[in-house]
Amino acid sequence: AGHHHVWATLTDGRLLVVPATEIAGLGGGAGVPRVAASWLAHNVGIVAASAPGGPDGFHLVYTLGADGCIKAWCSSIAAGEQLRAAVSSAEGDYTTQRTVRVLAGSWNCNEVKPEKHSLERWLEPAVSAHLVVVGLQEVEMGSGSVAVAAAKEALNQGDSLSSIGSAWSLALAQVLGRGWVRVALRQLSGMLIIVYTRDELKRYISEPDTAAVACGVLGVGGNKGAVGVSFTLYRR
Repeated sequence: AGHHHVWATLTDGRLLVVPATEIAGLGGGAGVPRVAASWLAHNVGIVAASAPGGPDGFHLVYTLGADGCIKAWCSSIAAGEQLRAAVSSAEGDYTTQRTVRVLAGSWNCNEVKPEKHSLERWLEPAVSAHLVVVGLQEVEMGSGSVAVAAAKEALNQGDSLSSIGSAWSLALAQVLGRGWVRVALRQLSGMLIIVYTRDELKRYISEPDTAAVACGVLGVGGNKGAVGVSFTLYRR
């Protein structure tokens, strides 16, 4: 609840906001209530929600996902200045300053297989990083690779690797060594993105997701396009 609305949580991760008057009018076989707002709050089911009171009429609705991720949503339609003032005054209660170092590298492989000594020099700065993001292009090329990538995307198997993609993934993991774990990866024909994190950060990472957009041959070929990885850190 909050500000005369009822918040409904769904097992598919969505949130529904329904005016309380709509709920009150459901007696006597009334129809489906009008939904004021609806959005995907979590990528997993929502297991709990709470709406404690806040200062000066400012309220937040907290939701807990099945993966342990907690999110906060503003239930107020207060004016912008009032909302910003309320958030600012309570900033110390809900924020923690952290420093995270990210090593991001991009490499056009030109279909060359991974070489350990080259990767060791390239990833040397990872010794002081918390996250490593590796983006590769032209891991493999040719019409066969494009066709296989299109089939994988159609079957929603974009997170599976080709043989050459697996070779790069294995080589990167071996060079990084112990103490690193993979967060997520995505390959689209010759494009490959892989994200690694330190062991100690793994428990703070949630909601990993990947995506690919193909815009090559006939607008669907993976010879051109993009791949991406998203996740949240320290939100649990």
